[in-house]
Amino acid sequence: MPFPVDLKYILDAEEQLQVKLPSSLSEYLQRWNGAEIEIEEDDWQVFSVLDKSNRKQIARSWNDIVSGNKSASSCAGFPPKAIAIAQNGSGDYLVLLPHIDNPSQLNDCALIWDHETGVTTEVDKLSILLKRRVN
Repeated sequence: MPFPVDLKYILDAEEQLQVKLPSSLSEYLQRWNGAEIEIEEDDWQVFSVLDKSNRKQIARSWNDIVSGNKSASSCAGFPPKAIAIAQNGSGDYLVLLPHIDNPSQLNDCALIWDHETGVTTEVDKLSILLKRRVN
């Protein structure tokens, strides 16, 4: 169930990930922390950011972007500098890569990383994908 989240928790996640999220993702999370989007007829769970405001919010945001990236980066063949922002429940991740000229800022171009082949495929701009909210 999606819920809003305070910007301070997004900034905390960025600090832990050591990258700045695209503004489209930050704005999306502020309004829909924990929602799903549809990509290529598949539902993708966008990682929330950990909301420490109370016990209920902690429980709702347990599948957060920081822990999701720890899991993703432990997968064989996962792109070394990629940040996973969503998963489809089948082992694949929606990822963003850092800007070439500014590695502390993530690019708005979203890619799907296929866990079976290790191949990343460009999908679309993240700002466009986030408009395909499912719930």
